[in-house]
Amino acid sequence: MLEFWCNPYNYLNPQSQKYFAILNAFQNRLWQMVVSVCFYEYKKNKNSDIFDIILPQLVAYNALGLIYGKGGSSGLFWGLMKANVNIIRENKRTNIFEPSINLPDLKIPSLENFIDFSKKARPQQIRYILALYAIMYNQNQVMEWNKDNKNYSLVKAEIEYIFPRNWQNTNYNGWDEKEAQEYLEQIGNKMFLEKKLNIQAGNGYFNKKKEIYKDSHFIETRDLSASSQKDWLKCDIEKRNKQIYDAFSKFFTSVF
Repeated sequence: MLEFWCNPYNYLNPQSQKYFAILNAFQNRLWQMVVSVCFYEYKKNKNSDIFDIILPQLVAYNALGLIYGKGGSSGLFWGLMKANVNIIRENKRTNIFEPSINLPDLKIPSLENFIDFSKKARPQQIRYILALYAIMYNQNQVMEWNKDNKNYSLVKAEIEYIFPRNWQNTNYNGWDEKEAQEYLEQIGNKMFLEKKLNIQAGNGYFNKKKEIYKDSHFIETRDLSASSQKDWLKCDIEKRNKQIYDAFSKFFTSVF
C-alpha cells in the first residue's frame, strides 16, 4: 500500500492517470480510501484493469455530490463506504456505487439545477467540474505540459470568464448589468486558461481574447479561438451550458 501511494502512476494506464489527477483536485480526500481498498483487493495483479473501471465511477460520484450539494465529508462518506464493500464483493466490482440517502438517484439533476449549482459553487468545485469536462470534451487533452520553462497542470488551471466579470457600465451589445450578473457565473461562461494567458486576456471582450485563446494548451479553448463570431452573447452561454450538461449526463449514464 505504501509503495502504491508513493508511486500511484506506476499502477495506472494513461487514461486512468487522468482520472486520478482529477480526483486529486477534489475538495476532500475521502476518495482515497476507495482507491486503497481497490488496490488492496487486487494487488496481486499489478496490471489489473480494475482502476479503469473504478476511477471513472469515483470521479463521477464526487461530481454528483458537488452538483447535489452533498460533496462534503458527511454527504459522501456512507456512499464511499458501501463502495468499499462492493469492491470486495467480486460480483459487484463493475458497479460499486448504489443510490443512498444523500444521493438517492445516480443521475444528473435538471439543467436548471445544474446551472444553479454552477452559479453558487466555490472556485475549487468549479475547477473540479471543468477538469472533468476537459477530458470529456476531448480525450486527447493533456494533463501537464511545459511552456516557456514553466510547468502547467490542467487541474491547477485558472478559471477564465469568457464574458468578463468587470466591464463598462454602458450597455454592451444587448447586455445590461442585471443580465450580466445572471449569466456571468453560469458554467457556460467559465473555462480553463493558463495563468499567463488569463492575465493577458484580462477583461477584454471576446473578439480580442480569441487571439490569446489560440495559444492555450486547452483543446476547447483553442477550438473557441477559431470561432468566426466576434461577440460572446447570452445565447452562447446558454448553448454551452447545455453542451456541458449533456456531456455530464452521458458520462454519468455510462459509468453508473
